[in-house]
Amino acid sequence: MTVWSFCNLIILLDGVRELGALSLFAFPLKYKTSSLAIASSSILQYTFYTQQTIRKYYFSELIMLNPFLLEAYHQTHYCFGDALLNVDELSSKAAALLQPFTPDGGLFITAWNPLGKELKLEDNKKANQTLKEELLKKGLNVIDGYGASNDGKWREDSFFTYPIDTESSLKLCSAFHQNAVIYVSSYGLPELLLHPEVS
Repeated sequence: MTVWSFCNLIILLDGVRELGALSLFAFPLKYKTSSLAIASSSILQYTFYTQQTIRKYYFSELIMLNPFLLEAYHQTHYCFGDALLNVDELSSKAAALLQPFTPDGGLFITAWNPLGKELKLEDNKKANQTLKEELLKKGLNVIDGYGASNDGKWREDSFFTYPIDTESSLKLCSAFHQNAVIYVSSYGLPELLLHPEVS
């Protein structure tokens, strides 16, 4: 094992404890030089990479959303039952479903491809099953759905769950490592909620 590998392993162990299932094996290349310097002086100095610093480096490098990705989220069709949602476009069907639960709304969420990292189909299905179990455990209504691109080339199995508020929605977004989720107000307006760590 190289000095870099050993130092990186220590950083990984600390980072995984803080970030849960987030993988730090893609730790930015440009920080290898500073990591080697730390390792050469004393391996114990890894503490300079605090959990806060790791989070800053990881999120600033890996989930800073570019305009093209944001546009893709806005152009995606979010479907459940016989309802079709688009960001910032009122949905009468969603409103009819959610109005009895005012002020709470609904959440469209998936556990597929965390932070944009494409996983195997089997792994995505397992992640979604875990998400569904968590939603049901919280006593929420859950409807199977999917998100799809305009051209149909991209699709992710998802869930529409309700009643829920924005704070709880963001917690789920973080817990299941999604760049963003769709929150639907009780009057049927879908809006894009970004992961709390996205700047």
